[in-house]
Amino acid sequence: MEGLATEWEDALVFIDSSVVKAHRAAAEQIKVYAVLNALGRPLRLTISGEQLNDNKMIDCLLNWSKPPLAIAADKA
Repeated sequence: MEGLATEWEDALVFIDSSVVKAHRAAAEQIKVYAVLNALGRPLRLTISGEQLNDNKMIDCLLNWSKPPLAIAADKA
């Protein structure tokens, strides 16, 4: 039964990114990418520079040995 629960949790994944600044005076910003399962648990986290377009990180985020059944992401 546990195997079925784990398989279901990872059948749908969500991908999103957010720009993060260390503190108000920081000049540099980074972008954090997160891949979450259906329960909101992180499966992958990746960090890049703010100026990098989201589509440049997609290979890193979607390199699965067993791909999910569905992926939800915004078009940013």
